[in-house]
Amino acid sequence: QKGFDDVLALFPQIEVLATRPCDWSTAKGKAAMEDLLVRYPEIDGVLSQSGIMTVGAYEAVKEAGRLEGMKLGEVDCYNGWMKLLYEGKLKTGVGAESTTWCGAQAIQACVKILEGKPVPGHIMTPTVVVTPENVHKWAMPDAPDTYWINFLGRGYPEGKGPQWDEVVGDWYGAWVEKCKREGKKLPGL
Repeated sequence: QKGFDDVLALFPQIEVLATRPCDWSTAKGKAAMEDLLVRYPEIDGVLSQSGIMTVGAYEAVKEAGRLEGMKLGEVDCYNGWMKLLYEGKLKTGVGAESTTWCGAQAIQACVKILEGKPVPGHIMTPTVVVTPENVHKWAMPDAPDTYWINFLGRGYPEGKGPQWDEVVGDWYGAWVEKCKREGKKLPGL
């Protein structure tokens, strides 16, 4: 929240009308947006932590007939949201891609810590801004909405984006096997 607030302070012309917890739920995202559309006659845009919730907001905005000029954004490149941009159902929008890459980096750091190896105090992960102009590099029109497409290497030059196996490699599997041999209890094992 602090980072979001710090950046917003740089843009005093942006007024945050409200925030709503929607628990990574399309239905809750839709219900929250329906309420906000009733409360506020003028809303220029919506930004959520996940395309799952943004899809719900999109549904509410569309049903209310207020889609024209509305900017809808998210920060995890959920394929359902990406497909709305790709198919032209949303004319404006933005997504910042890095969620699964961050997760993979976190797992890699955890494994190194558990192995007693040093880890940097700050790990930078790549972020790509997805817009209507470049969404064709990212969206997977034939894949389910539930895909998070950013760890598949799409959109990066020559498909050289982070790949799950490249990031995590066999470290996790090797670590799990080591824990089993040592008799350590792990969830799901």
